[in-house]
Amino acid sequence: MFLAASPFAAVATGPSDETKILHLFRRHRALSEATAACSEKDGPLLERLVDQVEEEMMALPCGCAADLAAKMIVAHCDGEFSCLRWDNPVWIEARRLTGQA
Repeated sequence: MFLAASPFAAVATGPSDETKILHLFRRHRALSEATAACSEKDGPLLERLVDQVEEEMMALPCGCAADLAAKMIVAHCDGEFSCLRWDNPVWIEARRLTGQA
Protein backbone atom coordinates (compact mmCIF):
# COMPACT_ATOMS: atom_id res chain seq x y z
CA MET A 1 0.00 0.00 0.00
CA PHE A 2 1.29 3.47 -0.90
CA LEU A 3 0.39 4.92 2.49
CA ALA A 4 2.52 2.43 4.42
CA ALA A 5 5.52 3.23 2.22
CA SER A 6 5.06 6.98 2.60
CA PRO A 7 7.54 9.05 4.62
CA PHE A 8 4.48 10.37 6.46
CA ALA A 9 3.22 6.89 7.45
CA ALA A 10 4.69 7.03 10.94
CA VAL A 11 3.39 10.46 11.92
CA ALA A 12 0.74 9.11 14.28
CA THR A 13 1.08 6.55 16.99
CA GLY A 14 -1.21 5.57 19.80
CA PRO A 15 -1.65 2.79 22.31
CA SER A 16 -0.85 -0.64 20.91
CA ASP A 17 -4.29 -1.95 21.93
CA GLU A 18 -6.30 0.72 20.11
CA THR A 19 -8.71 -0.24 17.33
CA LYS A 20 -7.78 0.05 13.66
CA ILE A 21 -10.25 2.96 13.33
CA LEU A 22 -8.65 4.86 16.21
CA HIS A 23 -5.21 4.20 14.78
CA LEU A 24 -6.36 5.62 11.43
CA PHE A 25 -8.05 8.52 13.24
CA ARG A 26 -4.74 9.51 14.88
CA ARG A 27 -2.95 9.18 11.54
CA HIS A 28 -5.65 11.32 9.91
CA ARG A 29 -5.23 13.98 12.61
CA ALA A 30 -1.45 14.04 12.28
CA LEU A 31 -1.54 14.17 8.47
CA SER A 32 -4.17 16.94 8.57
CA GLU A 33 -1.98 18.99 10.90
CA ALA A 34 1.05 18.35 8.68
CA THR A 35 -0.95 19.43 5.63
CA ALA A 36 -1.87 22.72 7.27
CA ALA A 37 1.78 23.43 8.01
CA CYS A 38 3.40 22.16 4.80
CA SER A 39 4.68 23.85 1.70
CA GLU A 40 2.62 24.24 -1.47
CA LYS A 41 4.76 21.55 -3.05
CA ASP A 42 3.95 18.90 -0.41
CA GLY A 43 0.31 19.92 0.11
CA PRO A 44 -1.28 17.87 -2.69
CA LEU A 45 0.57 14.70 -1.62
CA LEU A 46 -0.49 15.11 1.98
CA GLU A 47 -4.08 15.86 0.98
CA ARG A 48 -4.18 12.61 -1.01
CA LEU A 49 -2.81 10.72 2.00
CA VAL A 50 -5.44 12.29 4.26
CA ASP A 51 -8.14 11.24 1.80
CA GLN A 52 -6.76 7.67 1.64
CA VAL A 53 -6.75 7.35 5.42
CA GLU A 54 -10.29 8.73 5.65
CA GLU A 55 -11.59 6.31 3.00
CA GLU A 56 -9.95 3.35 4.73
CA MET A 57 -11.30 4.44 8.12
CA MET A 58 -14.87 4.93 6.89
CA ALA A 59 -14.88 1.51 5.21
CA LEU A 60 -14.29 -0.30 8.52
CA PRO A 61 -17.13 -1.30 10.83
CA CYS A 62 -17.19 0.35 14.25
CA GLY A 63 -16.33 -1.91 17.14
CA CYS A 64 -16.94 0.52 19.97
CA ALA A 65 -18.27 3.99 20.77
CA ALA A 66 -14.85 5.57 20.29
CA ASP A 67 -14.71 4.22 16.72
CA LEU A 68 -18.05 5.86 15.93
CA ALA A 69 -16.94 9.08 17.59
CA ALA A 70 -13.74 9.11 15.53
CA LYS A 71 -15.68 8.63 12.31
CA MET A 72 -18.11 11.37 13.33
CA ILE A 73 -15.29 13.83 14.03
CA VAL A 74 -13.63 13.14 10.68
CA ALA A 75 -16.86 13.12 8.68
CA HIS A 76 -17.86 16.49 10.12
CA CYS A 77 -14.39 18.12 9.97
CA ASP A 78 -14.13 18.47 13.76
CA GLY A 79 -17.62 19.91 13.90
CA GLU A 80 -16.89 22.62 11.36
CA PHE A 81 -19.43 21.17 8.89
CA SER A 82 -22.32 20.23 11.10
CA CYS A 83 -25.64 21.51 12.27
CA LEU A 84 -24.25 21.17 15.81
CA ARG A 85 -22.02 23.82 17.35
CA TRP A 86 -18.40 22.82 18.02
CA ASP A 87 -19.05 23.07 21.77
CA ASN A 88 -22.18 20.92 21.62
CA PRO A 89 -22.12 18.05 24.13
CA VAL A 90 -22.10 15.54 21.26
CA TRP A 91 -18.77 16.88 19.98
CA ILE A 92 -17.36 17.17 23.50
CA GLU A 93 -18.21 13.52 24.10
CA ALA A 94 -16.82 12.46 20.72
CA ARG A 95 -13.51 14.19 21.50
CA ARG A 96 -13.44 12.61 24.98
CA LEU A 97 -14.05 9.12 23.55
CA THR A 98 -11.16 9.52 21.11
CA GLY A 99 -8.75 11.01 23.64
CA GLN A 100 -8.88 14.47 22.02
CA ALA A 101 -10.51 16.30 24.97
